[in-house]
Amino acid sequence: MIEAHDVRTVWVVYKNTDDIEGRGRQYISNVCELEATALRIGRGKYVMGSNCPIKAVTSYRIDGQWYQPSPVVPASDEDKGVQKKIDTERSVSGRAAKAIEAAQKMGLSRDHIEALQEAIPTAK
Repeated sequence: MIEAHDVRTVWVVYKNTDDIEGRGRQYISNVCELEATALRIGRGKYVMGSNCPIKAVTSYRIDGQWYQPSPVVPASDEDKGVQKKIDTERSVSGRAAKAIEAAQKMGLSRDHIEALQEAIPTAK
């Protein structure tokens, strides 16, 4: 039996064999360490210049080798900075959603919550 010693999430960038109408088949273009890298690589490179779809997939390290659909593109320094922003935004929006839920349970109306969101721009 094969044992996977480490597991990590990598980000897959998909392209289409028909760049004009999208009637071709989707294929994996790149596998990236960070979501930010996948977003950068896929920007404007899909059908009719749209952004490529990306998807998180699981990669497994077996006997010192990572296995996923194709080689992993290393993150650039810029990607690392963008990824920190992505992670921070997700964290802030998750905490804000929990705070809104708690406020509603305490009896604040939707109008009151919206007023607070307008007063504090980062709460949206």
